Amino acid sequence: MKHTVFFIVVGSFFLFTTPFAYGQDIRDKWQDMPATPQSFATVMRMETPSEAQFDSLWNIVQQYCATDADTCLLLTTHAIGITKNHPITRLHGEALYLHGKAVIEQDAEAGLDLLYSAREILKNEKGTDAPAVIESFLGLYFSRINEFEKALEYQLNALEFAKASKDTSKFVTPLMAIGGIYFQMRSLEKAQEYISEAIKMQEATGDEQPIPALRSNQAMVFQQIGNGYLAMADTATVEAAKYHDSAELNFTKGLKAAEKGLAVARKTGVPTDVLGTLTRISSLQNSLEDYGKGEKTGREAMLLAEQLGIPFFLAGCHLNLSVSLRNLGRNEEALHHAQAGYAIVNADVRAGKMELFEEELMQLYKTTGRPELALPLMEKSMKRLRHDMEKRTSQAIADAETKYKTAEKEMKILELDIENEKVSRQRNYLLGGSVLLGIFSFMGYRFNRVHKDRNDKKAFAEALIFAQEEERKRIGREL
Repeated sequence: MKHTVFFIVVGSFFLFTTPFAYGQDIRDKWQDMPATPQSFATVMRMETPSEAQFDSLWNIVQQYCATDADTCLLLTTHAIGITKNHPITRLHGEALYLHGKAVIEQDAEAGLDLLYSAREILKNEKGTDAPAVIESFLGLYFSRINEFEKALEYQLNALEFAKASKDTSKFVTPLMAIGGIYFQMRSLEKAQEYISEAIKMQEATGDEQPIPALRSNQAMVFQQIGNGYLAMADTATVEAAKYHDSAELNFTKGLKAAEKGLAVARKTGVPTDVLGTLTRISSLQNSLEDYGKGEKTGREAMLLAEQLGIPFFLAGCHLNLSVSLRNLGRNEEALHHAQAGYAIVNADVRAGKMELFEEELMQLYKTTGRPELALPLMEKSMKRLRHDMEKRTSQAIADAETKYKTAEKEMKILELDIENEKVSRQRNYLLGGSVLLGIFSFMGYRFNRVHKDRNDKKAFAEALIFAQEEERKRIGREL
């Protein structure tokens, strides 16, 4: 293998999991009420909603939050007001959760406060997935802002709630989320461990709908492991061939996983699942240097991406096709796709990793003899790299300071505990000494008393014997 490493959608681990992920809905079924002005008006007229009416409100909120943030905020604010004194406390907790989700993108602190309040209300609720939903959403939030320790804590809590329900189908989402966090932390073996467990659990349920997402993410981890081996091969002075073989093995495993996902996606007929797995397969075929197949699969994916119009998929398809075509020597076609993908990501940062498109464009500009176009991209890339390094350094310093302060606080607590233990020990010594002194004093008193009693009895016996002897003598004289 002698190609440049390309790894598409590094930060998109959860993209395909949303249809069944915690946080999408709590109930098994929503009331059928579309997001229309009439439905909005109906919800805003609610005063003390029944559980069924609140289900409708929940549905409307979820739909508007995906398309209209301002309307979503109006609905969730209203939901809090009409459930504040509701006889069913759970509904108020769920309303707080909805509002927290709506607010957190604009005001993280306020959103977290709302979510924590909802968490407190719902933590002991039985017969509802709400506690697990909140834990999972908090885990996803902290994962997104790269606070992985907190993210893991919340997802592990969600897993515990799932285990408490004894419903193995509910294990899948937190297992997948934990795998995603480890993936972001570049702990790829741990990521693969949790994803494999999630797949095993899901397959045991017989529900195939989530399988394409699970398999696609599993393939993505294999691809990243393969990229790691390629990076080692590029820097190795010896055994480079061994690293190339390991990379190829993992790319092949990833391709097989993605193909299994595609087979299920075609069967279930969910377009985004088909598109997601096709995109992953095209990327892996490029990784395996099978650029002809990469192009063919990429074009099939592109047709579907253009039908669905989802920026993330469109950008990914353009990048895959650019890599395939560049390596097939069709540089102008490749440049068209690379520029189109770059424009999509430049307009919407959620559509992909900018540095991947910059790298592809630099490769093409260099290949086609246009260094003047490559230079600005290189400068931009270096600037971002420096910024990321500074950010990571600042974060590392902040983490170190936090750990130092925590350790210092724990040391003070430990010193206080030692001092308290010392005082307690001294108190015990004094108390013990007093007790022993009392025992010895009592024993001395008892000894003296016994000794005196013994002497008194001896003197009495001697006096008695003497008196008896004198009495005998007197009787003898009289006789």
